[in-house]
Amino acid sequence: MNQFFRSLHIVLQFFVFASIFAGRQANLLRYEKGDFLFDFKADQKTEVFYVKNGEYFSGSPLDQWVYAQSTWDFTTHTRIGNSLTSKLTLRNKAKWGNTRSIFATTERLKIVDFYISGHNHSFNRLLPWLRKAWLRVSVNDAFGVKSDGKHYLKFGVFPYEVGRGISLGSAYAIAPGVLGFFSDNTIDQYAFGASLRGDIRSDGSLKYDVYTALLENSSGSFSQTTEVVNTNSVSSPSIYRGFGDINSLLVGKLFFKAFETKSWGCLTFEPYVVYDWVPAQKVEVNSDANVKLGTFGAAVEYVNDKYEFGFESAFNFGRQYVKAWDRNTVLAVRDADTGYLKEAYNSVYTDVNLTTRAAVTDANKDVVDNQSIKGPAFNGQRIGTSDLYNSLYRFRPGYANKFAGNMFVVDGTYYFKPDILSVSLAGGCASGDEHPNIVLDAPEDTERNSTYGGFIGLQEIYSGKRVRSVFVIGGQRIVRPLSSPELRIMRERQLYAVNVSGFSNLVYAGANVSWTPSKYEKKLKLSSNALYYWQDKATDKYCLALKGSDTSTDLDSSASKALGLEINLFLDVKWLENFKGFIATAFFVPGKHFEEVIGKPVNAAQLAEVTRSDRYGIDYNRYPLINNKVAYLLNAGFQYLF
Repeated sequence: MNQFFRSLHIVLQFFVFASIFAGRQANLLRYEKGDFLFDFKADQKTEVFYVKNGEYFSGSPLDQWVYAQSTWDFTTHTRIGNSLTSKLTLRNKAKWGNTRSIFATTERLKIVDFYISGHNHSFNRLLPWLRKAWLRVSVNDAFGVKSDGKHYLKFGVFPYEVGRGISLGSAYAIAPGVLGFFSDNTIDQYAFGASLRGDIRSDGSLKYDVYTALLENSSGSFSQTTEVVNTNSVSSPSIYRGFGDINSLLVGKLFFKAFETKSWGCLTFEPYVVYDWVPAQKVEVNSDANVKLGTFGAAVEYVNDKYEFGFESAFNFGRQYVKAWDRNTVLAVRDADTGYLKEAYNSVYTDVNLTTRAAVTDANKDVVDNQSIKGPAFNGQRIGTSDLYNSLYRFRPGYANKFAGNMFVVDGTYYFKPDILSVSLAGGCASGDEHPNIVLDAPEDTERNSTYGGFIGLQEIYSGKRVRSVFVIGGQRIVRPLSSPELRIMRERQLYAVNVSGFSNLVYAGANVSWTPSKYEKKLKLSSNALYYWQDKATDKYCLALKGSDTSTDLDSSASKALGLEINLFLDVKWLENFKGFIATAFFVPGKHFEEVIGKPVNAAQLAEVTRSDRYGIDYNRYPLINNKVAYLLNAGFQYLF
C-alpha cells in the first residue's frame, strides 16, 4: 500500500508539472473568400499515466509503469465549394524524458548461416509525421456527372471503419499503451486508401460506400520481388518472393436511413462486407502462409429524444492456407568441450534418439541440402544412407484453416433528463477458439485441415460505444492466454501459450451511468462504467509442476470462464471554451480464471524462467507472471483545441 501511495505521489507531480504546459496558445488561422476556405487548427494534449499490475496481474513491483506524454496535432483544411476538399494532419508525440521513443526500428542480422535476435535503432529528435492526409473530389463536378445525388472520390491517408470498428477499424498504426479517455487519439497513422461514396437516393436516405486500401506492399521494387523468402518451402517453385505480394483490402457498405421524424426518431441500417487478401503471412516464419479473410455484417442504430439503442453482428468466412515447410534452420550453439560457438541444425540430429544436433560441416551440409527428401513422411527418419536423422517435426505438411468466427454487440441508453442523467446497458459476445497453428499435445492436433471458430477483426480498437472499457477491450488489453502446450513436445516447437488480443473469445455485460449537470458554470461530465467479462471458449487449467508428467490429468480440465470485473470512472471538465481537463481511473478484479492459470508463460522469456529446475517454486508475487492481483490505473491530463 505504501508503494501505491508513493507511485500516486509521482503521478500527481507529473500532473501538476504537465498542467503548466498544457494551455500554451497559438494563433488560429482562417481565411474565407467566396467558395474558397482555408483554416489551420491545432490540438495539444498533455497527460500522465500510472498503471499497476496492468500487464499480468502479477503483484510484482516490476509490473507497473508511469510516464507523462504530450501529443500535438496540426491540421489544415482546404475547401473549394463542394468540388474539392483536402485535409492534412501532422502529429508529434513524445514521452517526457524518453528521447528515443519515436521512429524506432528493429532489424535482424544474419551471420554466416544463422540469424541473431533483433536490435533496435531510434531517432532522438521530435519530428512530426503525417497522421492524416487526404483529398476528396466531387465526381459530379470533375467528370460532369448529371445526377441529383452527390458522389465523391476520396484518397490518401484517412480513417475508415465499418459499423463500430470491430470487423474493420481505423487502427492501422496504433500506439500501444493505456487507452485513457480518447480512443481515436491513440491511432498515430491511418491506412493509405481510396473510397468512392455517394447517394443512391437523392434525399440521402440510401448511400453506398466502396473502399480499398493497400495495407502492405512487397512488390514495390526489384529487390522486394527477388527477396529470398521461400528457401525452406517444400512446394514453392522458386526461392524468390515473386510479384503480387500485396496485402489488399476491399470493402463495400450501404447506409440506409429507414426514417427520421421528430415524433418517431431516427432508424439507420449499415450492412457491409469486408475482404482482406494477405499473400504473405507469418505462422512460424515470414511468408509461410497466406490468408483470404472475409466478413459479412450489419449495424443498426435507433435514436429518439428519450432513449437510443444499437446493435451489430458479423461473421467471418474464408481460409488461411499454411504452406508445406521445412523447419530446419541453422542455430548458433556453444560447444560443450571448447566453449566456442558453432553452427548446428535445429531439426537434424546425429543419432536415432534425436538427442544431439548435427553440426553444419561441409559433409553434413551436402547431405541436408542435396540428399534430404522433403515431406512429412520422412519426419524422424534417416536421411538417405547417411548417419543423420530428421527430427519428428522437421517437415510441416500443408493444410488450411477455415474461418467461422462470429460476434454480436448490443447496447442502449435511457435519458432521464436530456443532457443531465443517463443510464446505459450493454452486452456482447465474440466467439473464441484455440490457436489453429499451435501444437498442444501432438502435431496432428493442428497440422491438418480444420475450422477456426474465433472471431477475427481487422485494425480493431473497439472500447465500447455506450458503455466504455479500459482494461479488456480498447487500447489497454489485459493478458488472456489460450491453453499451454505440453512440455514434453519437442524443444524446437513453441511451448508457451498464445495471448488473445482484440475482440475475440470474449463475452461481456456492463452498465454505465453518466451525469452532466447543467447548473454548473463549468461544463462537467462524470461517467462511470462497470463490466464483467467471461471467455467464450474455455481454456485449460495450468499447473507448472505437473506439466509433462503422468499426473497431469487435472490439466485436461477447463479453467473457469470468469475473467473478472472492471469498474472505471471518467471525469471531463471544460475549464475554458477550448480548454478542458480529464481524469480516467479504473481497476480490474481478476476472476476465478486467473486463479487457475497462475504462472502460465506467454512468451519465450517467461517459459525459460519458469522451466528452470531451480525455479519450480518461483515466487509469483515477485516475478511478473500471470497472477490474480487487482490491477488499477490513473490517466489525467489537459487538452487544448485551438
